[in-house]
Parts: sequence; C-alpha cells; structure tokens
Amino acid sequence: MIEYGTNETWRWDGEFEEVRFHVSADGNSILCRLSREFIEDHCGNSSTPKACLDAAKERFDEITDIIGHWVANSRFEKDGSVLLRTGDWR
Repeated sequence: MIEYGTNETWRWDGEFEEVRFHVSADGNSILCRLSREFIEDHCGNSSTPKACLDAAKERFDEITDIIGHWVANSRFEKDGSVLLRTGDWR
C-alpha cells in the first residue's frame, strides 16, 4: 500500500527546478519528483517557482495516481526516485 500524505509536504527544489515529495510504500520512503516541464505542460501556471508548486499541488489526485502506477510497476530512476516527465501524463 502506498501512503501519499498531503501536498503540504511538497517542496520546490530550485537547483533541479522540480517539485519534490516523499511517499511511503511498504515501509520504504520514496522520493518523487515532478519536472518543471511536466508541471508546465499538465498543471498550468508555472511563471514562478511558487506558481509551479501551487499548480502541482492543485493536481494532487492525478499526480498521485500516476506516481502510484509507477511505484507499483517499479519504474524508478537509478537513484531510486520516481521522476515524472511531460510524457508521463496519462
């Protein structure tokens, strides 16, 4: 079972220009990342880092559905994180 928590823990990472948050799956913490391009293409306003973060938070249900699918299918990056890119929107 995957525990998503709330979008209140989501943060903008300016170094990588992405939203980051953690989910828990079977007791393991998994870093989840949303690229700025993903946010721009699927979530709306991305004119500032705060706007990117807010836009992503507004799509919590859709984003966590995709994250859940990738985690369930073990689609991880080399570092063990899940990264959503623009082509990952379903």
